Amino acid sequence: SFYFWKGNDYMLNFLKDFILLFIVFFLIYYIFVNKKKKDYASLKEKDEIKVFINKYKLNLKKVSYKTIVLVVSFINAFIVSFTSSIILNIESFLWAILVGFVVIMGLIYSLYTIAGKTLKKMEAKK
Repeated sequence: SFYFWKGNDYMLNFLKDFILLFIVFFLIYYIFVNKKKKDYASLKEKDEIKVFINKYKLNLKKVSYKTIVLVVSFINAFIVSFTSSIILNIESFLWAILVGFVVIMGLIYSLYTIAGKTLKKMEAKK
C-alpha cells in the first residue's frame, strides 16, 4: 500500500490504491493511444486489436474508433492497476511475482474475451 494512506483498514487501502492507480494508468494509456494518428490502419497494428480481429473476426469499420480505444484503455488500465494493488499488499517478493502473474493472465483472458464478445455484438447491430 502507498505510504500516505493512514489507518489499518486493508480493504479501504486496497480500494484507494486501485482507484488512484486506475485513474493514472487510464489517463496515461488513453492519451498515449490517442496521441497517434486517429485511423483504423494504425489501430490494426496494435497487438490488443489483433486479438479482436483474429479471434472474434471483428470488422473495425463497423465499430467506432473511439469505442475501441476506450475499451482497450479501460481494460489495460484495470489489469495493471488491479494487479499492482494486489502486489503492493503482498510482502514476500516471490509470492508477489507468482500472484501477479496468475492475476494478470486471468484478467487478460477474461476481460479481452468479454470485450471481444461485446464488440462483436455491437458490430452486429450496425
